[in-house]
Amino acid sequence: MNPMDRYDSLWQVYAAWDRTADGKWFERPVPLDWVLLKRQAQAESGLDPDAISPVGAEGLTQFMSATFEEWMQTQFKGLPPPSKHVSPFDPEDSIWAQADVMQWLLGVFQGDLRKALSAYNWGIGHVTRVIQAKGEAWESELPAETKAYLRKILVL
Repeated sequence: MNPMDRYDSLWQVYAAWDRTADGKWFERPVPLDWVLLKRQAQAESGLDPDAISPVGAEGLTQFMSATFEEWMQTQFKGLPPPSKHVSPFDPEDSIWAQADVMQWLLGVFQGDLRKALSAYNWGIGHVTRVIQAKGEAWESELPAETKAYLRKILVL
């Protein structure tokens, strides 16, 4: 197996399935594109589960601590049980969180993948503000890093 493919089964599972706080599996109402999630992680961390960005984003899918903590509290309806260690450095937890956050962002932006990806990278507040300020020309206000991020993932 190619080492770059070692997490593919996790993306395939979490693109199609989610778990409840008590561990029960259920199908996502709208499955995500697992290949897109993988390309997103390639752009985020180069598929390094131990990556830490210069601004402090952690793990394979590069979560800031506060964002990962927010996802974890939402997922587990508070903190996870003491027997469950949850970490952005654990590839399964990272991919699970990535899929949940992307599903949420796609809902917020009514299925607009470019807006959802931009918000994942730059932050939902920033993206929402430029959409409100610039309307259809919102992408012109994205930072160069986020524009490059979109190009890497969407292979433009």
